[in-house]
Amino acid sequence: ALPTVEIMFLYKDMNTRDLLQRRGTNSRGETTWQSTPLVRAMLKGGLAILDGIHRLSQGTIAVLGRLVQDRELTLFDGSQFVRFDRYESIKKKLNKPDEFLQRELKIFPIHPCFRLVTVAQPPEKTNPWLTVELMQMFHFHSIDLYDSFDVLANPLCHTLPSPETEKIRQRSHAQQIRLLLNSIVSPQTDVHRSIVDRLTQ
Repeated sequence: ALPTVEIMFLYKDMNTRDLLQRRGTNSRGETTWQSTPLVRAMLKGGLAILDGIHRLSQGTIAVLGRLVQDRELTLFDGSQFVRFDRYESIKKKLNKPDEFLQRELKIFPIHPCFRLVTVAQPPEKTNPWLTVELMQMFHFHSIDLYDSFDVLANPLCHTLPSPETEKIRQRSHAQQIRLLLNSIVSPQTDVHRSIVDRLTQ
């Protein structure tokens, strides 16, 4: 099976709750916590793509530090995600099955295959988002991109209804992610094919 790919489009007013867990309701009308694509990728061992990290505040970005550097994370419902080897050590020490650790103690392993890719625009004077702290969290790959939306789509905007314009804009983002993907992942890999499948859906 192809690896799971979770694409998450980020926006300016996004907070840590939006990034990790959101409030929702189940079929009985009860309030529950719902995992975001990032958390789902952590559980399943998928690839999480955060598109637009430059839009986030420094406080929201900071929550990724522990995940990236220590491979650990605590969610708002009290769940704890730990490195897979640490999870196995806790499991062995307590001599308890996975069901007990996850249901009773709310301790979950971060899948060893989990990977995180972020996409962003270059920093600007008006938005110097690329701080020293953030530079220590990721490896960076810079690629030259023309703004395909501005160059190709803007001349058509006045002739298209708003929903059609938004479709073109989203297609532009997908093209940019694909160009970035080609620069860091071999096109022959299952990960590459899985991402392309998601972008073309």
